[in-house]
Amino acid sequence: MHGIGIGIAAGIKLTPLIFIPYLLLVRKFRQAATAAAVFAATVPLGYAILPRDSGHYWGGRLFLNANRIVFLGTRGNQSLRGAVIRLAGSVTAGTTPWIAAAALVVIVGLIAAAVLYRAGQPVPAMLACALTGLLVSPLTWDHHWVWVALGSRCSLIWGPRLAAGSGPRGGWPRPGCWRCSARGRSSGTPRPD
Repeated sequence: MHGIGIGIAAGIKLTPLIFIPYLLLVRKFRQAATAAAVFAATVPLGYAILPRDSGHYWGGRLFLNANRIVFLGTRGNQSLRGAVIRLAGSVTAGTTPWIAAAALVVIVGLIAAAVLYRAGQPVPAMLACALTGLLVSPLTWDHHWVWVALGSRCSLIWGPRLAAGSGPRGGWPRPGCWRCSARGRSSGTPRPD
């Protein structure tokens, strides 16, 4: 069943929870419910394995305090919150602007992801959702950007063309990326030359 991986990943690190509203927006209700249920199941599993730490994390609301790990304004924090705190000068001064900016980014990012999905572009849609999650997460380390790094080659090549509504025809070189290979696999026809 699809959604299990998202639920497990969210149980390990909360950032993948962004995919649940994305699944709802693209009308994959069963996958969204599965992801939410699996995530919910990781909480009692955590209590069974590490009851004291889980109680401290969930019961003590430690999960809401991202600043416990490191000062969120550190240059290593590549999220929107890190940038806003660096500009504002403190966590307190940056909190309200970050909440406003994050709300806007979540709305725009998830709508963009849903539009891409409905336009038959599932990989850019997934990458847009992942990018949204990385931007609005309170703490995004450099290595977290691996979520979107795999799509960077195709995004750089096809992004402007997708935005303009053109396809792989028209004389541009055809790289071996998701756009061409996914179309060939899904239709059962060979990849175009």
